[in-house]
Amino acid sequence: MMNREWMRRWCNAMCCDLGPDAEVREIDELEDAIAPLAPRAENIRGLIARIDSVCHYKAFENIAFIMKAIGEGDYPECPAVDVLWRCGDIGEERRDHARRYIHSIRAWLDGRDLEKAAGERPDCAEILQTAYELLGEMDEGKRWLVMCLLKTLKEHAWTPWDFIAAYGDEQFVRALHESVLRRQPSPGELTSGIEELRQGKAREQMVAEVIDCAEHKLSELKRMHERLVNGVPD
Repeated sequence: MMNREWMRRWCNAMCCDLGPDAEVREIDELEDAIAPLAPRAENIRGLIARIDSVCHYKAFENIAFIMKAIGEGDYPECPAVDVLWRCGDIGEERRDHARRYIHSIRAWLDGRDLEKAAGERPDCAEILQTAYELLGEMDEGKRWLVMCLLKTLKEHAWTPWDFIAAYGDEQFVRALHESVLRRQPSPGELTSGIEELRQGKAREQMVAEVIDCAEHKLSELKRMHERLVNGVPD
């Protein structure tokens, strides 16, 4: 239920009017399973709820500050100052740096071996080392807090394409047809779409092709016609 406390916790990560998505529901279910929460865990969650951007000049210092608090299970006497600033454009270099934090935190959450994770992503090696050292051994309380931190960072640093990239080719092809053409793909469309992606076609190109197809253009014209026939408000 979206009570005042729930909205306070997630106000910096999502539009509360839309309700929780699947990731937030999973986090909330874990919270229910480990309740009651220790006061210090509640306070650390409060720090996460104050993250408002990754464009602040101390953004990454504050993320490390929060990871240290999670790892130690202790709310510091002097919380992160001005835990982040609401407005400002995120440059691509800074967004990429935030993505490396997201990747590193996700690796810890998934229980990945540090050396293997660093070998697969050398560009994340330093952040991975820091995250693993600060967060320490996993327990359910830490897992809940880290899931909250990860969700919040993704909402601020990821673009729609980052979220889309998290899904497999079949899910992508189905969602594309449902969103643009407002119907399920036929078995042939689904098979050919997946094969094209596996052969190297960019998802951006596939989106552009479906938007530009005759079926989509005709459906948009039909919707316009219906709107005109039924009357368009002044």
